[in-house]
Amino acid sequence: MNVNQGFRIIPPEKEINQPSGSTYLMDVFDNELLDLIDEQIINQGYFSIDEHGADILQKYPYFLKLKEVRLIPAIEKLLDRQITQLIKVHSDGSFSFLITRIEETHKYSFLLNDELNVHQSVKMILSRLLPLAMLFDKFGQKYPGISGIVPFFYGDKGRGLGSVLCYDSNFDHHLLLPDSDFLYRYAYQDFKDQLATQSIPWEARQEILYWRGSATGDKKDDHKWRMMPRFQLCQFATEVANKDLFDIKITRITNRFSSEEVIAEIKNSGLTAPYAAAIDQVNYKYLIDLDGHGSTWTGLFLRLLTGSTVLKVNSERGFRQWFHDRLIPWENYVPVKSDFSDLEETVVYLKNNDELAHKIGSAGGELAYSMTLENEINYALPVIFQCLDNNKDLQSI
Repeated sequence: MNVNQGFRIIPPEKEINQPSGSTYLMDVFDNELLDLIDEQIINQGYFSIDEHGADILQKYPYFLKLKEVRLIPAIEKLLDRQITQLIKVHSDGSFSFLITRIEETHKYSFLLNDELNVHQSVKMILSRLLPLAMLFDKFGQKYPGISGIVPFFYGDKGRGLGSVLCYDSNFDHHLLLPDSDFLYRYAYQDFKDQLATQSIPWEARQEILYWRGSATGDKKDDHKWRMMPRFQLCQFATEVANKDLFDIKITRITNRFSSEEVIAEIKNSGLTAPYAAAIDQVNYKYLIDLDGHGSTWTGLFLRLLTGSTVLKVNSERGFRQWFHDRLIPWENYVPVKSDFSDLEETVVYLKNNDELAHKIGSAGGELAYSMTLENEINYALPVIFQCLDNNKDLQSI
């Protein structure tokens, strides 16, 4: 892969063969690396690059300054802040990833299910944590001699009191970094390579609003699945007057659905379709993006890269990622109300104003392509510094 010439980051040897549209980083992560680190953590409570350095550093040179990945005992003042992962920055430019081992889980109602047993969840945590090595590898160069500890939350939506590094959040006090999918996939270079040979001209794209995605989102009861926004959007597309302008389907029923009865009901609802690769989106002029558990991470970024007009449903819960403040309504994307009440008229308007739609799609693509790995790492370093500065009270940990 040709990844940001002049910027010294080497992609893993393993090619990403899985569908490029996957929003599940575990689908494409280097499982040999995860297995190795997981085994060491289970057996001895930590993983050290020094003990396995040569092979790993050949594939991942940005791990050079990663001192260790370690399980640490629960620290009450951190759990009181709902914090379970930390990144320790050392004055020599090295850094460590620390994952809290939580024994008395009944005391902490905020914990996610996959944190209840750290040995069962460590691979998921690591796949979100390890790509940050790209950022911290450069941090010591920009801020030599700096040391301290920053809280980090790896999940789909930000958690933790005070100043915490997150990938996605609806809290103003959280500090946002480029997400692990963006980092691990080198600003989606694999998808850019596909676009270079498979994209089609605007004039050849169908005047249809297209979406394929998974059945994610908050729910309290499997039987109330029709109340989830993504299913509501699929249903909406079947009821509008201009049905020929919409192609909206669910392609993946997640494991958060446990009722076999409900799963069968969803499959027979007419709202599902077989999986379609992300590159298929280039066949359509209009693409829509809406939250799942949180922001869509990979989903929105790939849609912008296609150069199609991206309609983004306003986040009902206010989720945002690191680059969302660069999204400008009717300049590089089109906003849609969270209840979809303006969606049909907006699609009709775009169809009747093709030049404007093309201009917005092109601007969205230009924005996405401008966010190179090098640029976004440089953006992230002052954010990390701010979080360190805000958490000086953690220095003694």
